[in-house]
Amino acid sequence: MKKRCLLALALAACCMVSQPALAVPYGTETFFYGDYEYALENGQATIVGNSGGQSGLPWDDERIALKRPGAKDAPALLPKAADTDGIWRTVVPDSLNGYPVVAIDCLVEGLWGDVVLPDTVIRIERSAFSGSHRLYAITIPPSVAYIGEAAFEDCPVTLRVTEGSYAAQYAQDNDLAYTYDLSYKVFQSDGWLYTLTDGVATIYGYAKDGETDDQGHDISPYIDLVFPTHLGGCPVAPVTRLPLPFFQAYHNLASITIPASVTQITDYPFTLSYIPRVADAAMFVVAPDNPVYEDIDGVLFDKRSKTLIACPYRRIGHYTIPEGVTAIADGAFSRCWQLTSVSIAPSVTRIGAYAFDACQGLTSLVIPDGVTHIGDRAFNACFELGSVTIPPSVTSIGDEAFDYWPVTLTVTRGSYAEQYAEEVQGGYFEYAGADAQE
Repeated sequence: MKKRCLLALALAACCMVSQPALAVPYGTETFFYGDYEYALENGQATIVGNSGGQSGLPWDDERIALKRPGAKDAPALLPKAADTDGIWRTVVPDSLNGYPVVAIDCLVEGLWGDVVLPDTVIRIERSAFSGSHRLYAITIPPSVAYIGEAAFEDCPVTLRVTEGSYAAQYAQDNDLAYTYDLSYKVFQSDGWLYTLTDGVATIYGYAKDGETDDQGHDISPYIDLVFPTHLGGCPVAPVTRLPLPFFQAYHNLASITIPASVTQITDYPFTLSYIPRVADAAMFVVAPDNPVYEDIDGVLFDKRSKTLIACPYRRIGHYTIPEGVTAIADGAFSRCWQLTSVSIAPSVTRIGAYAFDACQGLTSLVIPDGVTHIGDRAFNACFELGSVTIPPSVTSIGDEAFDYWPVTLTVTRGSYAEQYAEEVQGGYFEYAGADAQE
């Protein structure tokens, strides 16, 4: 057991989100059962944290252990009724150490993909799931009679609710994505994960296991991934949204075709791990009649906001960002380790978080004058990038933007970049142009 204040500090550090306003007061004594931390009041449990593993928690016969794609030694707990192969899904227990679970106070850290709340829960407190970018669905039972402010803020998730319930009304009032489908069975066909409702298939993910030889080398064939029109003999409903994580496994994708129906791609839909990473595809292909997205030379763009969304993981050598692009999205080039240089168009004003994270082959990159923001860990672990010139137009640099490598920043005297370099980079900076002579 420990005090509530320690948990809050740990969650704030691990999740890298603003600290939520919790219903369980700081200083409240908390307890652990398996991977859950909880507080007690009148013999009832409120969950205040989850570690994400499965150590020691006794699960009943209705649940079995499966393995999350890409993590052979990381089992996930899955109801047998879901009949799914390889999707990370967590069923929150209805009791902890004999105490019924009646409220969720904070359940941000440690959960992936699909979460199902038990029908003993009656309250979801303020900011309970706020900032949880790794969830794509939460099943909320009709027993829930209260949901606090900002419970799902900055959480790109679809809520599964009962028609006419308090949760359904909450979703409608707060303009949240939701569905009335609660009693569903998950099917899989050639890697596609889908549900059936009235004879119509709804796709919500792709998770296909690869093939390896006796030495563990990947020998999976390269495939062109195209959204199907029928699954299990049933027509497929148009896919309009790619949530996180949608493409969960299978490394050898020659291409991914985005259909015309997709009009919403959430942050990092092509992720496989917590650190964002684009799909292992050689190129993106977007249907010509898609109203929102387009591909240019195999790279994915949002043509409304003029944002570069994702560069294929296997892009090799040099890449030039086209003129007219104004933003590089979070994680856009993350782990494109075969990129050696990037020319950023003068029109770009924003470089998102993790934008060039772990581009370990990158040796040359110039940030043009006009960029105003560089996001958190934007150039983290770019080990071969010895120096970066930051123009005086930059007025904001996120946390650990140049972490884990001894980069030299070239800055202009009196600029925000100079202040940042002095405070954060220590001695690893120098002055540009005429300033270097002073």
